[in-house]
Amino acid sequence: MNMLYSIVSLLYYQSTGEALIIGGMTGLATTLIIWLISRRSKKKEAEEAKQKAVENSLSIKKAIARDFDEDPDSIRSVANTYSRLYDDLKRECNPANFMNPYDAEKVAVANSIYSRLDAGKHDNRSMIALRNEAISKLHLFFRATALCNRLSSIFNPERFMGDNYNAAKLAAANEVYSLIQSKRDDIQALEKICSDLGIPLRSSASEVINNKMPEKTAADIQDDKADAVTLVIGLIIGFASIVLFIVALVAR
Repeated sequence: MNMLYSIVSLLYYQSTGEALIIGGMTGLATTLIIWLISRRSKKKEAEEAKQKAVENSLSIKKAIARDFDEDPDSIRSVANTYSRLYDDLKRECNPANFMNPYDAEKVAVANSIYSRLDAGKHDNRSMIALRNEAISKLHLFFRATALCNRLSSIFNPERFMGDNYNAAKLAAANEVYSLIQSKRDDIQALEKICSDLGIPLRSSASEVINNKMPEKTAADIQDDKADAVTLVIGLIIGFASIVLFIVALVAR
């Protein structure tokens, strides 16, 4: 539409500078808007390709976990970790533990957690929530060895080497295995891996782990702002050129 106004302007005002001004402004507005549409289209295509790659990788990782013939002893060991959680919290969150050296804030937090233990003793979700609170506020450490060993067995890259070589599965397993080893002492991070890959725990631990959608990065937010500014500028120039065109017609 802006190009149409530009052409009409040139026809009516060939002998004046008005046509050049109006035509230039509409051309600039059109160029900005077309550039913006093209840029966003390419960005969307790149994001879709990236998302597809992530989904394919996630599908392979879930298949690796699903098809693994687990050792019953490994499952039992992980189950015992959660069965002992009440006793672990009872021992670790005793307010007396923070009296020497004395820490008033930790005594208060420990007392709050300790007082809620019996009420949630038979609720796995409550126990895990209290454990996470203890990790966050009291900086306590809880055993992750059993879960780490189980996950390491499932995603051991050696499973897909030699006679069982599979390039895609080896790449996926290696990625997860690397993450497991870097988080081997972090029970919450290991539970997050289980949750993300659909690996059930003895308890419903994965249900209390929040799976958030990936947040936009600062660069993404900045790009969105730049696109918005460009669009506004293009619209303003386009609107101004139309107004000038109408004014020129009336004046003629």
